[in-house]
Parts: sequence; C-alpha cells; structure tokens
Amino acid sequence: MLALSPGAWTLVAAAVVAGCFVAARERPTGRNSLEMWMFSPAHRDLYRNSLGDDAEQVRFSLFGLYALRQRVMNGFFAGVRTADLVELERMLVGPVFSGPVEEVGLMDLTDRLREEGLLEEINGPSFSPWTSRGRVFGIPHDVHPVLLGYRADLIDAAGIDLSGVETWEDLGRALRPMTGDANGDGEPDRYALAFWPTQRDKVELLLLQGDGQMFDEHEFPTLDHPRNAELIARMVSWCVGPDRFA
Repeated sequence: MLALSPGAWTLVAAAVVAGCFVAARERPTGRNSLEMWMFSPAHRDLYRNSLGDDAEQVRFSLFGLYALRQRVMNGFFAGVRTADLVELERMLVGPVFSGPVEEVGLMDLTDRLREEGLLEEINGPSFSPWTSRGRVFGIPHDVHPVLLGYRADLIDAAGIDLSGVETWEDLGRALRPMTGDANGDGEPDRYALAFWPTQRDKVELLLLQGDGQMFDEHEFPTLDHPRNAELIARMVSWCVGPDRFA
C-alpha cells in the first residue's frame, strides 16, 4: 500500500468527498435554474435589464478575470458541470481552444447562428475571438469601433482640408504644414499622429485593419507573414526618418 503522511491522506479524503459532492449535484429547477458566470458588474446589470422578469431564472456569479478562467478550465479538465453561460474576455479565451476542436468545452453554436441568420446580422470580425478552426463558440455582446480624434479648430485655422484623406499617409501629407519647426530646436512642434511602434494595442489594431494576420486557419502563429512585415515597416517609417509624422 502506498505510504502517505497523515496530511496527504487528509487531502486525498477531502478530494474524494468533494468529488462525490460535485458528481451528486443536480441541476436546480425553478427560480435561479440557470447560472451565468461573468467578470463585470456593469455587464450583469445589462443582462438583468435585457431579461426583464426572466432575470429571476438566472443566478449571476461574479469573478475576477483570471479566477473565472481558472474555474472554467478546471471544470472542462475535470469533466464536471460549470455554468450554463460564461462570459469570457477575449484575452483569456485562448486556453479554452487548446486541443482538438471536438474537445472544446463550450457548445458549438455555428449551425444555430447560421440558421437564425445571426452570422450575417452581427459584424463578422466580432466573432473571431470566439471562433476556432471555423467553428463559433460564443456571441459578442458589443462592438468596438475605432475612431481618429483631432483638433478641428487647429486644422480649420491652418486652412487644411481633410475631406480627401483616405489613408494614414494621406493624413501625414495633409498635416505636414502643421509639423514645422517654429522655435528652431530642430524638432517638429507637432506630429500628425499620436503613435509609436511599442504601442502593442495600436500595432495590433493597424495590422488587422491592413489585412495582416496573427494566426492562420489552423491557428498556427503567422507573425512572420509578409503582409505583417510590410505593415510594421510602414508603421516604423511613420516614426523615424525625414518624413516622420508620428
């Protein structure tokens, strides 16, 4: 017989008791018969308002981001019931899709979304964080548009017309008159764009906007893709050299 210390046997006994308790649990019925795990109190209020009277049928549980992911992954690995609905932040969902696609612990929603027309009704790229190997396992509840803000009063005072600007390079050329060295210190007094190459979030945004890619259809990293290299070289050219405008 395996020799274990009293403390180790205590842990084994606790694990067996806990496992039996989890296995014996039945799904509740009636009030709070559904359970949803989430990480944001604001989102919880949003769901409650959307559900109206039906909100009484859902038990909302709040967790920190990493605690939520750990609970989800532990449930998948142990094969025990987790929540009926889980709100997973896009930056934490990666481990969920590790391994064969048929072993993903989330429900495959692809066919149902297609039948109900939601794949066409909802902005397509918004599904990408919850899509693996062509199968969709989650529905986005928001869309984050990207906007460029600028000082219209300064632009108008300088007599610059931005109506014809369609690319980032167009923007740099249009605003070049405002980036001169008025005080003689050898540096431009203003730059057309607030950007530098170490801003990971903006680099990712611009890569996706320019048809770059982080992973291929098999989810292998493609950071050395020629299109990525072209786009990153262009971003660097904005920040150094005689034509710098960022």
